[in-house]
Amino acid sequence: MPDIVGLVAVLMTFGIPMVAIITSHQRKLAEIRANTPTHQAPANTSEIEALRRQIAELRDTTTNFDLSFDTALQRIEQRVTHLEQKSIAADDQMLTLRS
Repeated sequence: MPDIVGLVAVLMTFGIPMVAIITSHQRKLAEIRANTPTHQAPANTSEIEALRRQIAELRDTTTNFDLSFDTALQRIEQRVTHLEQKSIAADDQMLTLRS
């Protein structure tokens, strides 16, 4: 009987803190699971859709600006080419008059 009392005393001394640690850990895990949303709220979904629409609008806007910039650049190149040809023609005319 004295052996059993010693064994019970040792088990109680080390067992109670171990049980307390394990139950504390399980309680913390349960709190974390309770606070973690399992599905997306409808408000988040609508916000994501709004962001997607805004991104699509930005893409359209940048594409339009890119196209208008290219068009303007082509017009400037055509004008420069025309002015260069006009200048060359004027220089040729000047040379023919001098000769």
